[in-house]
Amino acid sequence: MNFKIFFMGLLGLGLFASVADAAQPALHKMALLNIEMEGDLSDTSHQSEWPYRLESLARHLREGFAANETYEMVSLAPADEWFQSNKGRKSINDCKPCLTEIAKRVGADRIFAGKVIRMSNLVLFLQFAIVDATSGQIVMTKNLSFRGDNDQSWLRSAEFLIDEMKDIPPESR
Repeated sequence: MNFKIFFMGLLGLGLFASVADAAQPALHKMALLNIEMEGDLSDTSHQSEWPYRLESLARHLREGFAANETYEMVSLAPADEWFQSNKGRKSINDCKPCLTEIAKRVGADRIFAGKVIRMSNLVLFLQFAIVDATSGQIVMTKNLSFRGDNDQSWLRSAEFLIDEMKDIPPESR
């Protein structure tokens, strides 16, 4: 085999790989806020489980979006001081100026603000909006229903969302 042809072939493959990498759009940097809960919260048999489920749901979404390269997830830690000074707010997730301020502090260009809405022990919804941090405009909003107020159902809703999001073009998410 001619060394010159072999070398040119390797060089060509390297250039092709570089062009292919350059064609991949950069991932949006997303901050996923703690998920809030509202609706029928009168069921005292489940109240002690909800904080764990909310944290588990948010963690599962963060890890899933990062693992399937849907988003580059950013930490909320740089905004800890802001969260402490605003902890008296009823809902940060519904406050667009709050979302853009948090995004600025953590270096995100997208914010995921979600809620679990509990209609009953059987019917729940994961409702969320993804907001563009620069404009404050909603990029995407969804309302996913799931059945059963239990760990498995909550995490199944996260898995469904993670799988669905990877199929959406990056510029649309």
